[in-house]
Amino acid sequence: MSDLVAGKSTVLTNLVYLGAAISCFACALASINAFSRILFSLGRYRFVHRGLGTVHSAHQTPHVAATIGVIINFLVCAAFSSQANPDLLGYFGTIASFGFIIVYMLCSIAAPVLLRKSGEAKPGDYVMGALGTVLMILSLIGSIYPVPAYPYNILPYGFALYMLIGVAWFYILKARMPHTLLGVEHDMEAQAA
Repeated sequence: MSDLVAGKSTVLTNLVYLGAAISCFACALASINAFSRILFSLGRYRFVHRGLGTVHSAHQTPHVAATIGVIINFLVCAAFSSQANPDLLGYFGTIASFGFIIVYMLCSIAAPVLLRKSGEAKPGDYVMGALGTVLMILSLIGSIYPVPAYPYNILPYGFALYMLIGVAWFYILKARMPHTLLGVEHDMEAQAA
């Protein structure tokens, strides 16, 4: 009887692992798809090499960007293959959280400003924007103070460096290719309309 129970337990365990593997594969495909679309847009607007902004002649897919995305994904996975999964989730989750906090804070600031410019702002919009901004600032402070243990104590500096490189790249492109930024702005306004 115990062999039968053990056999059923093994089958169920293997089914759970199979489901988890399929889920991880689906998440990896979704991430690569999103990343390749971002690379495609960056290539299309020439923020990176324009070859990344090309599409396949028959399939109309961003095949170059997808290939580069897969290669980068593989290299990152290979570089961190010796790390434990919970550690990797913590590292990348922490870095992503900094990005989410900054984006949410900027949205909390920008939404009332945009509503005021369009004449649609209500007092509650300012209250919610201020509340969102304060909460995001508190979240950011709580992420860096008290100073977390290594390596989490250096991740905020890595994120800040990453953001500074992005800002510098933006201003370099703005100085060298202002028409590109105008094209992006035009496309975004056309999509919003």
